Amino acid sequence: MKQSIFMFLLIGASMIFFCCSENNSTAPELSQSDQVTTTLAKTKTSFTATAHIVCPPLFISMGTTKSLLNGKKHIRGVEVRYDMIGDVTLLNGALIWNTNKNIEQDGKAKLWGTMKLYVGISKLEKDYEKAMSVWELTFHGYKIGPNVTLDVNGVGKEGKVKGMVTKWTMEMELEINQDTGMPYHCKKFFDSIKGYISK
Repeated sequence: MKQSIFMFLLIGASMIFFCCSENNSTAPELSQSDQVTTTLAKTKTSFTATAHIVCPPLFISMGTTKSLLNGKKHIRGVEVRYDMIGDVTLLNGALIWNTNKNIEQDGKAKLWGTMKLYVGISKLEKDYEKAMSVWELTFHGYKIGPNVTLDVNGVGKEGKVKGMVTKWTMEMELEINQDTGMPYHCKKFFDSIKGYISK
């Protein structure tokens, strides 16, 4: 009798154990979609290059000028076009500048604004749709005497440069026509064009 009772209790305990194990498993069976989980990490490919622009520029708009009481001037919306030539084809094209300036009494100026580089066309081309690729950039910097230094940051928006990110250090030395006040010669280069392709 005692043996029968013991066997009954043993069977009951075993059933309770296996039921609990099935309901509270720490490693449940996964569906096929759950088992195949892929984490996509962005890859970056770095690049460096040099480039220069060709003077004189093509002036599209002289913008608007506001004289301030302290002798300073504020100029907005100056638009010019340059032909840009780089040692890689993705930097060759029409560089369109839209510039703002705060000019001090001594001629020093703070500069900021936007640029677009239309790859594969010249500054005389009016149909930007012909460009193979498009860079969009922002810049800020300063002008002291004939020297201009700018920090430029941009991203590729269309074509082969889409997904690229770039940073330029731009330096330019201007020679000004005293009669017109416009630059007629310049040496301009980007001494550290750097960037990466992010995919």
